[in-house]
Formats: sequence, structure tokens, C-alpha cells
Amino acid sequence: IPFEGLKLWAPEHPRLYVVQVRTKQDMASERIGLRTIEVKGAGVYLNGKRIFMKGCEWMPGSHPDYGMAEPFEHSRKCLSQLKQAGCVFTRFHWQQDRKILDWCDENGLMVQEEIPFWGQPKKAGSKQQAGEMVHYHGSHPSIICWGVGNELGGELPETIAYVKEMYRYFKELDGSRLVNYVSNTVSRDANVDLDDAAMYGDIAMWNEYLG
Repeated sequence: IPFEGLKLWAPEHPRLYVVQVRTKQDMASERIGLRTIEVKGAGVYLNGKRIFMKGCEWMPGSHPDYGMAEPFEHSRKCLSQLKQAGCVFTRFHWQQDRKILDWCDENGLMVQEEIPFWGQPKKAGSKQQAGEMVHYHGSHPSIICWGVGNELGGELPETIAYVKEMYRYFKELDGSRLVNYVSNTVSRDANVDLDDAAMYGDIAMWNEYLG
């Protein structure tokens, strides 16, 4: 299908389009944004331009008055504070409602959405969740990364094998996005060159606990 004059989605100008498909019986529509994201060497490139992923992790459901029943208005307030602070990137530890992703699309906040795995390495249900995430959220340009898990014992051989397997699987489903694992073991011993699962994603990501 030929297109002309379309503009790319980016945090500073989050341009969106509505695609409609019609048949004799039905019509379906989906809002999309057009952009590329890739890693080249030590840089991350959005639409061919190197970017710096200034960000802050956000934990939806953390408010003591709401818990996991957090209303959208409060979520929107938190996301707005991230943008006002100069953030262009955030992580969601688990899948989010479409309203949240719509807001990120509209306001130019790039996102890593993750399979909610913590603790020891896990396998059950991971590919099913990956497939559902790509199927239901794949049209959101704000999602630039899929996450395969968080703090699963990154130095363990079984975790490394899991990350490699899920990296390949996500790339088969969606080759247009980055895929990462978030570790808490990368910097555990700075004097030892340890193999860690974080090194098998597109971006090496880890949580650093101070104090």
C-alpha cells in the first residue's frame, strides 16, 4: 500500500494515524504510529537518530490507597510527572491496560513492557504471555522494548538459557522492537567478569540498589 507524506512518531512529536480496513461486511480500525528502533554498537537509534533514554521506572499499583485497583486518573498523573521531569522512557514490570499505552502513544513516552517474572527462572506461560503482548499491544508505537523478566538470577545458566530462548521467540513474533532482560547481578562483584543474562538482550539493563 503506497503512503506519502507520513511523519514518524518520536517523543518530541508523537504523531499518530488511524488505519481502517473495510470489507463488504465489516470495518476494523487501529491507531498506529510509524517509527524504527534499533541498537547499533553502543547506541540506541530512533528513526535513525541516536537517542539517550532518559527515564525512570514506574511501578503502577504502588499507591497505598489503591493498590492494583489504581484508577486511570492517578496513573495519568504519575505518567505526566515523568514527562514533566524530562523522562522519555519508562519500564512497566507487567502488562498494562490499553488506556495507559494510549496515553504513552499520545504523549511520546517510550516504554518497556515486561512479562511479570521475578525470583527464580521460570518457563511456564512465558511464551503465551509473549504472544498475547505482541498480539494485543503490538500497534502501540510507544512500546519500543519487550522485557522477558526481572531479577531471575542472571548469573545462573538456566536463566541465561531462558533469556536466550525468549529473546529469539519475541524476535520471531516482532522483529521491530528491542528485547531485554533486567538483572540485579551484573555489578555484584566488579572485580570478576561474570556472565550475566542481561548481556543477551539488545540493551544490558540492571537494577542497582544503593545503601
